[in-house]
Amino acid sequence: AEDEDEQEDRHLADWSRLAADGEAGATHEARNVTIRAENTNSISNRAIAAGFNDSDVELNAKFSIRQGSPITRVEARASSPIAELITGITHHPGVRVIHSDRPVNGWAYVATWGKQSLANDDLGLVLFYQPRTVNAGTVVDANGMLYVHFLETERFDYAFAAAWSQDHQRAVDLASFQTWLNSRLN
Repeated sequence: AEDEDEQEDRHLADWSRLAADGEAGATHEARNVTIRAENTNSISNRAIAAGFNDSDVELNAKFSIRQGSPITRVEARASSPIAELITGITHHPGVRVIHSDRPVNGWAYVATWGKQSLANDDLGLVLFYQPRTVNAGTVVDANGMLYVHFLETERFDYAFAAAWSQDHQRAVDLASFQTWLNSRLN
């Protein structure tokens, strides 16, 4: 019999296959996930999670990626208020933490750059967020995580991405990663 990890791996494999097989207008459904190829330039999927703290709250999250972009946009909605909601990225020891200087067009970021890839070379991770939607001074570094704490308890939007030094289109070093990050805000 399959244990929970094996079941989850199988569901993720099904999801990945469905995402890869998507064509414009196609919709695929799996356990709590709907994937829709919007057009040939983007794909989105919707995941629904329920039962937070044994409640009837449903969290509906739409993940969208545009062709050629490493940025995943997340638009999440809860069916009723959730007491606390955060999102974040990992903060590995020895990597550099980078913050945007100021919000641009309503968005800011917190990012990391350094040796944190499986190949033990440079990788940049970034979390884009809207400062007006999170607690002031909310980028917190705790237990190896950089995270933001959302003010609203039913609706929140953010984005995340990774830029690997071996992908020469975006970032090969810290300076080019910071240039790429700032260009995404404009």
